[in-house]
Amino acid sequence: MVKDETFLEVLEENLDLSNRLNLPVCQDTGVVTLVVGHDSLTRDELLEIKTAFENCFNDLARPSMLSSPFFGQHPLGRHQVCFLEEVRDKRGLGAVISGAGTETHCFLKVYPGTASWETVVDDLQGWSSKRASLACPPVHFGVAVGGTAAEAVKQSKLSFLFGNNFPTCYEHAYEELVNALRASTVDPLKNGESWAGDVFLRILPTHMSAVPVSMSFMCWPYRAEWIDLGA
Repeated sequence: MVKDETFLEVLEENLDLSNRLNLPVCQDTGVVTLVVGHDSLTRDELLEIKTAFENCFNDLARPSMLSSPFFGQHPLGRHQVCFLEEVRDKRGLGAVISGAGTETHCFLKVYPGTASWETVVDDLQGWSSKRASLACPPVHFGVAVGGTAAEAVKQSKLSFLFGNNFPTCYEHAYEELVNALRASTVDPLKNGESWAGDVFLRILPTHMSAVPVSMSFMCWPYRAEWIDLGA
């Protein structure tokens, strides 16, 4: 899932230090979402796929440090539980792993239909400056516009699997968004540089009186992968 050899070397070094010093890294706190694309699976078949995935993930991954701090639960260890999402316009399997910190943050705001795109972009730029600087650079952005509030949040995260889906009439708006986010102050290392990476935009059908907008983050390892099983 790590798509850059340089980043892979850094990750492997971090994992080695974590093992030797007995310290967790953000990958050990990853929240896993399994995405299943299908058009005919039953609920039992989906749960069977989910269980098989969880078993394989727990065999291969480091023990999970996830717990519930409000209720004093012990870390999940080798009993990581993944969330399940279905998509009906694709056939395949995907996974998104959100590490600790910024990747668990999400911008969500419902705008009136009279709001301008410039207002939305300004809000996203401000949010990225506040929150994206907590991530491991460079930071990637997924933005979803429309749908319901819940669907917008989900699609902003799934954009790291599926990329853009906007029609050609949104190309100028997308360029404005990309330029604004890459011009924002995303500087986790505090060295005066901006570390904004890829930007994805997904447009969803919505009622024009209330338009949800959501933005999610993904840090440099790009912990998202999709296996396409064809039509």
